[in-house]
Amino acid sequence: MWFGLYSRASGKLDSSGFEHIFVGEIKSKKVSGFHNWVQFYLNEKKGLLNYYSHNYDGPWESYPDVLAMQFNWNNYYKSVGSAFIGSSPEFDFAIYTLCFIARPDKGCKVNLG
Repeated sequence: MWFGLYSRASGKLDSSGFEHIFVGEIKSKKVSGFHNWVQFYLNEKKGLLNYYSHNYDGPWESYPDVLAMQFNWNNYYKSVGSAFIGSSPEFDFAIYTLCFIARPDKGCKVNLG
C-alpha cells in the first residue's frame, strides 16, 4: 500500500502512496498529493513553496486538525489541498492506512476525540 508502485499517467510505474501523501508529486503539470504539514513547513522554509490561502472550520481547540490550503510548489500550482496540522507522521500513517483498508476508493469521514 505505501511503497508499492503505481502509475500517475501513461502506464509507467512511477509513484507510491508514500510519495503521494508525504512528499507530493507532479501530475499533469499540477501538484498532486502533498498532504503532510511537516513537508509543507520545510519546503516553505526553504523557499520552495509559496502559500496563498487557507480554509478551516476553527477555532481550533486541539490538534491534530485539518487545514485546506492553496499553494505553489516548485512552480507547480495546487488549487485545493488538505493536510492534518499538528499530527505526527505515525498518526498520518495510521489514519490513512485505516481509510485505505476500511473505505477503499470512497470518502472516509473520521471523528477524533
